[in-house]
Amino acid sequence: MAEETVDLDQRGDRYVFIRTDAQGNKTEFDVSTDSMLKICQSAPRLQDRILAQRSRPGVDAQIVTIASRASLNHDIHKMMLHLGLFDQKNHETLWAVPLEVAKPLAEALPRWIAKLEAVIPTRTKQ
Repeated sequence: MAEETVDLDQRGDRYVFIRTDAQGNKTEFDVSTDSMLKICQSAPRLQDRILAQRSRPGVDAQIVTIASRASLNHDIHKMMLHLGLFDQKNHETLWAVPLEVAKPLAEALPRWIAKLEAVIPTRTKQ
């Protein structure tokens, strides 16, 4: 049995949410660009609320996106690194990373990579 899905399409200057239920029935709901921006602004708060409801003592629910590739650059003033992470659908999220954040990250990455590489030979597929 299929699960419910929700997709989002842009149609001209409107955005359309398309819900497909488990039986394949579709329902559409369209919103203006201004309404979509308001929805986007409220999304992080809503995500935090939902994840808090799904968390249990000692285990925090999280949403994790797998990065398929990364890019590095700097801003025009050469004050911050621009770190781009691409998801599996090739959508990029770009972060402006100040040096005081980038330096400890750069120092920690080799240790974290070594930890992951140390278990690769013993890792089994779940």
